[in-house]
Amino acid sequence: MTYGNTKEKPLYRPGQGSTYGPLFWLLCYWVTQLHRLILDPSITNARFLSAYKEVIMEITGASFVDDTLLCVTSDNQPNHNVSPDENKSIEIEQLIKDLEKLSQHWE
Repeated sequence: MTYGNTKEKPLYRPGQGSTYGPLFWLLCYWVTQLHRLILDPSITNARFLSAYKEVIMEITGASFVDDTLLCVTSDNQPNHNVSPDENKSIEIEQLIKDLEKLSQHWE
């Protein structure tokens, strides 16, 4: 079985196998990457540290063809005067606010 654009089964949108698909997706990718450069600087990135904390990777999101994901990590410092459950609730609330801000800006 193969997948491609033929006279019997034409592709009506740019997908895998169509001639102009790669160019179309390259242009879409370029626009989304340009958009990332003009994001509000107060929007936080997801930050991942290596085990030795020497390598830091920061990412706002990722795109592949027609799928996009946005991500943030918490910068919240635990408050030792409250319970672990309260700390968890505070962190979750902050993450939701950060994701809302990022997704609204992305829109």
